[in-house]
Amino acid sequence: MPRQTCEGAAAESSSEDDQAPVRVVCPGVERVWHLDWEAFETYFSEYMRATSQLYRVRSSTPPETRNKKIKAKLKWERADLIPEDCGSYYKKYECTHAGQTKPRGEGRRTGHLVRGTGCKATISATLMLKEDEGAYQVKVTRCVVVHNHAIDQNIYSNYPSQRRIEDDGVIDIVNEMRLAGSKPRLILQFLRRSTDKKEILRDVHNLVQRLKRERRTASTVEERLELVLRSFCSSDGNSATVFVDDKKIAQTIAVQSHQMHRFFEAFPQIVLLDSTHNTNASRYKLFSFMVNDVFGQGQYVQHALVENESHACMKDAILAFKKGNPSWDEIRVFMIDKDFSEVSLLRQAFPRATVLLCWFHVKKYLRAEMAKSEYGGRYTYDMEKVEDSVDMMIRADSRASYMKVFYQKLGQL
Repeated sequence: MPRQTCEGAAAESSSEDDQAPVRVVCPGVERVWHLDWEAFETYFSEYMRATSQLYRVRSSTPPETRNKKIKAKLKWERADLIPEDCGSYYKKYECTHAGQTKPRGEGRRTGHLVRGTGCKATISATLMLKEDEGAYQVKVTRCVVVHNHAIDQNIYSNYPSQRRIEDDGVIDIVNEMRLAGSKPRLILQFLRRSTDKKEILRDVHNLVQRLKRERRTASTVEERLELVLRSFCSSDGNSATVFVDDKKIAQTIAVQSHQMHRFFEAFPQIVLLDSTHNTNASRYKLFSFMVNDVFGQGQYVQHALVENESHACMKDAILAFKKGNPSWDEIRVFMIDKDFSEVSLLRQAFPRATVLLCWFHVKKYLRAEMAKSEYGGRYTYDMEKVEDSVDMMIRADSRASYMKVFYQKLGQL
């Protein structure tokens, strides 16, 4: 453990300027010789962790510079030259608290984190010939481990370099959380549970910004879209199809995962169609195919991002669906909402299927239309009677029964 002592002024002074100077003596480097720079860096990292010291490279001298100085002498031999394939010739490491910020004005600002204390602790290493082995190795040539600031494990673990996340698995999870829209504080809670580092909220913001830069390798929307689709299709069973118009602008993007394909193969008889408007800044619409599983839960079997609900875009989505699902001819019923404009296209593409309107959307549509002023307003018609009529028509067991209820209720309105 470092040995800490105080010298000079009395300790009871509360002013920062009047505090007694701190003198901390840390254990020195025990191993002097190291096989190469990689071995030295490994040992040095462990030494800093064990003694709670943090050093950084202050200067580095390449072997070419050293060899030039040797050749500049009047007498030199080739054996004196440093091999240039062994990395650096010399490195000087200084304490992370070395140096001191020079004041640029009068007075002192408060609340600013300033690390520099003018610490003189340094460690130097040099590539030298170890004569007893006849090989060049790295030797610790200078070791001054007297610090003028406090040193302990808590301070060491709170340095930014020690709070940095380096586990690729954890970083991948953080990236998924970022893409899912998780808040920084939620990511911070995950990091504190998953690692032994003392992260702060600032570290999360820095990590998120770094991930945004690193994961966005493409510069344009088209390139990023291609990367996303290629990544999606790299998984077995996933497929994606892009349809473009005459101007080479994407008008339909259809995607289907392996699990979506399996759901349709298991429950192909009834397919539900749904559209979501204005899904992005370009106001594209999401056109989705769905089925009901054995538990009665809706499961998506294909998504298609379409520019609009035109005949061409709908035809692209249907073509992609038929191409990715060879058992499409087993479909017997399509359930659509009242907004679907290309009913005739469905009947042409799936001649064996019956197209039905969703009664929920029909009742919602009638309720909204009857509330309009051009039809007399909200209280002109009895809404409950209209909805009862729709329910009775749904339950009609024949066309004759359907038309009978239709005309009967029409006469009551």
